[in-house]
Amino acid sequence: QEARRAINESINGKVSLNRFDYDQRQSLKQQGQRLFQQNRCAHCHDERYAKPFRTIKSLEKISQHYTVDTLADYLLTPTPPMPLYALDDNQRLALAVYLLEDWGL
Repeated sequence: QEARRAINESINGKVSLNRFDYDQRQSLKQQGQRLFQQNRCAHCHDERYAKPFRTIKSLEKISQHYTVDTLADYLLTPTPPMPLYALDDNQRLALAVYLLEDWGL
């Protein structure tokens, strides 16, 4: 049963959010949302805010590809054309929680 849980966590980022209690998740989500806005992530990830002719990299269903930890790790060394942002460990964790909570389904 423990092995099945680990597999589910590696497949579904939403499951990996369960390690945080409600207050922790809300706090991290709010921090992550601020970071998403401050770094203008929506310009590349949300067609409502993208510049004309810019290719949008959708974040929909991101939880099918990442857990909180793997997404936070990805943010440490993103694949171009995504820029590298100077985020500390807590900021990357907060952004990962926000993305999985709001964009993951």
